[in-house]
Amino acid sequence: MRKLIVLILSAFLFACSMNVSSFEEQEKPEKVDGALKVAILPLEKLDNQSGYIKKIMEVRDLQMLFDLTANYVLMDIDQVAMVLDDYGDVAIDELEKEEILDIGKELGVDLVITMTVEEIRNPQFRVAYTLFSMRTSDVTSGRTTVLKNKEQRLTALSDEFMGTVDDFVSSEMLKLIDIAKQAYNTRRYDVSRESFNNILQIDPSLDEARYYLGLINLKEENYDEALSYFNNLVEQDTTGNIDYLDIQYQVYYVQGMFREAAEPLRKIAEIRNTKEDWLLLADLYTRNSDSRNVIDAVSRAIELDPEDSDAIYRYANVLYDTQDYQKAIPYLEQALALFPEDDIVVTNLISAYQQTGQIDQAIKNYEDIVKRDGKNVNARLNLANMYLSAAKEAEKAGNTNTARTFKQKATKAYNDVVKIDDTNGIVYIRLANLYLEEKDYQKATTNVEKAMIFSPNNYAPFIMSAQIKRVLGFEKYQAAVKLNSEIPKAVGSKAQTLASQRDQAVEEASNFYREAEENLEQAAKVTDKAQVLNIVENNLTMIRDLEDRLRSSF
Repeated sequence: MRKLIVLILSAFLFACSMNVSSFEEQEKPEKVDGALKVAILPLEKLDNQSGYIKKIMEVRDLQMLFDLTANYVLMDIDQVAMVLDDYGDVAIDELEKEEILDIGKELGVDLVITMTVEEIRNPQFRVAYTLFSMRTSDVTSGRTTVLKNKEQRLTALSDEFMGTVDDFVSSEMLKLIDIAKQAYNTRRYDVSRESFNNILQIDPSLDEARYYLGLINLKEENYDEALSYFNNLVEQDTTGNIDYLDIQYQVYYVQGMFREAAEPLRKIAEIRNTKEDWLLLADLYTRNSDSRNVIDAVSRAIELDPEDSDAIYRYANVLYDTQDYQKAIPYLEQALALFPEDDIVVTNLISAYQQTGQIDQAIKNYEDIVKRDGKNVNARLNLANMYLSAAKEAEKAGNTNTARTFKQKATKAYNDVVKIDDTNGIVYIRLANLYLEEKDYQKATTNVEKAMIFSPNNYAPFIMSAQIKRVLGFEKYQAAVKLNSEIPKAVGSKAQTLASQRDQAVEEASNFYREAEENLEQAAKVTDKAQVLNIVENNLTMIRDLEDRLRSSF
């Protein structure tokens, strides 16, 4: 960025240096906003022979040079002389730096220049000059040899003297930017803001200053102000500056404006075209429930890395969510091989087989695998899942006996897994789910607790435990409501007993809800999958609503 600024400033200032045949014929440019205010103190001649050069430079040359630049304004020398009168009859070259800076402050300028002229050998004269910055207190000096010939003299002053001024201002600008950045990096945002605003007064076209002003507003949570800077930068940028797009995305994101955040993030993904960017964009589309764009973003990631497990997982599930079951099945099978403990993948794969009428074929495939490899745990787990799916299909058709048979087969398949590996957390998750559907909460809880032990980093048992606690908590709530309705009908000790039982039911319901919340929070800690986190958030909302109802009812 520093090199870019130097190049821009150098190109801009180089355009201000003139070396043409006739300076008087050049058209005066319009001054830019924030043009630098310059004061040149009366020139000092060091010998009598230099009087002509001194006079002509004060009367015409210097004013002409500065008039032909767009970014400098030269203060009238008579006004400068009036201020100097307050200092009495003092030689300019005898003034101390502090005195010159005081003069500059009184004049209200940005740059003060002192100059002396002396003869070298007629017609050659040496012009020595010193530049004093009012903004940084920096000082630099230089000298130029000039001739009596007007064009030669003006050319020398333009190339050398004005070149020194340009270089000094450029280095001063870089120093001002460094000071402003340092203030930003040390969190002195007020100082940094003031510095960058001052820099913009000097050079209104400097995008880096607007970039940092946007960052300052972002740090201070002035989001509307931050967006105004970055929206403007992005709008004017023609190079696809990722820094601008990234901060624009962040400003939208921290405010929860996910739809707006997707636009700059997509531009970043299209520019860099990395797997990570496309998956991050897919997360954002997931938050927006924008399945079509999720599919597009994840498919781009898979194109870049066909074996990426995260991309395969997301692609499989979003294809399922958009009911593209036939296309989803091979990806769901891949995802299941990669994440055999993932309950969402299992559920979606079974459903995809159902939706495409492939349950019988899936059962046959897994039975064949088990026959060939009796210790294949994953095949037995998948076979049990297919049995349960077939049981549901039979129940829908009213074939109760067939459904019971498939459930028995599923239970046997799960128990066979336990015999092969009694530390397999997945089988306990499946058994817990089976018992949960049968409303056998005691067996469901027992298996969930085993799953937590053997699969502590799997979100499924924690979500399942939360479901059990939520159901048990609601049952206690209903019991409390019933007891509460009976209290007005009772008298004496019976009323007291009912009230005590009601209070106990309320406390137990509250405890179940609290435990459900804790389970869900733990589930969120062990996964970063956006789909799972959405499920967790939805369940937390449900639990909190139940807690609110419990508190308001009693």
